[in-house]
Amino acid sequence: MQLSNRITAIKTAWAAAIPTVPLYYQLAPENTVCPFAVLRIGPVTPGEQDITNKDWEATATIVAYETTDTAILSLNDSIVNLFERGNISGFYSSTVQSAEIDFNYGDQMAVWSASISVSLLWTI
Repeated sequence: MQLSNRITAIKTAWAAAIPTVPLYYQLAPENTVCPFAVLRIGPVTPGEQDITNKDWEATATIVAYETTDTAILSLNDSIVNLFERGNISGFYSSTVQSAEIDFNYGDQMAVWSASISVSLLWTI
C-alpha cells in the first residue's frame, strides 16, 4: 500500500500549495500555534487488482486551525483547491467529499477550524 510514500507526497504538495501553514500527520506538537493543519488518514481499503497492479483507497481528513473567520475561509478554499481533483504525485484521484467550518473556545484562545474530508485513490 506504500502509505508512507503517499503521506510524503501529500506533505510535498501541501508545502508547494500552502507554504505558510504547517501540515502535521495525525498529531500536532503540543505548543503549536495557529495557523496549522493536521492530516488524519482513515480506513485504507484495497480496490481493483490485476496481474501487476493493485488499487488502494483511503479517506483522509484535514483539520485546519486559524484565528479569524476570514482566515479560516481562505485556508479552507486553499485546501479544497489542493485536493479537489488535484494533481498530487502518486495519486490517480483526489476528490473532496465534504468541508465543515467550526468555532472552538479553548483555555487560552478561541480558534476557527475547518475539517475537509478527502477521498484518495492510488495504484501500486
